[in-house]
Amino acid sequence: MLVSTGPIALARPGWGLKEGTIVSLVSSDSGGRPDVLCAQMIAGAAISGVKTLVLLNGLRTDDDVWKAIGDILGGGNPKAAAQEMRHMKLVMYASGTGREHVGKAELVYAPGLNPTELSRLSDETTAPILTLSDLESEVVKRLSSEVIRVGGDAIVLDAEGFEVPVVFDPSGPVYRVAE
Repeated sequence: MLVSTGPIALARPGWGLKEGTIVSLVSSDSGGRPDVLCAQMIAGAAISGVKTLVLLNGLRTDDDVWKAIGDILGGGNPKAAAQEMRHMKLVMYASGTGREHVGKAELVYAPGLNPTELSRLSDETTAPILTLSDLESEVVKRLSSEVIRVGGDAIVLDAEGFEVPVVFDPSGPVYRVAE
């Protein structure tokens, strides 16, 4: 299954997150918000019917991507976001729980895992796994099939060398393809 979602899919028809891959989103400059792009990709996938699993290491209030998902879906209103989520195939587990469901997911977001944990997780699913990383991290260097560099005005796919000019709208918060 190919998961096509977010501004990259709009700018590059046929692009998507591929089965069995680990995709790391990293900031490419001080204006980059990989958390927002990741939230857009997760929300877009879940809205389109992809079985999306979010596995947080800590509390949901500690994860910037989860906060951005709430902002995207509910405009900053937690009740509105929760109502929207009820209609989507989006399940979130916090504090290291929920791994037993990874085999049923079609997209997994798993931040903060070390390379060993992430490798184990990828052995348990064929779904693409999204994670946020530092550009110099072991996850990026050893495990990522794709690195997406998120900047203030462009998103770059390292594997393809493809650049998507974007505009960041903090009120969304969302990235849009620049015209």
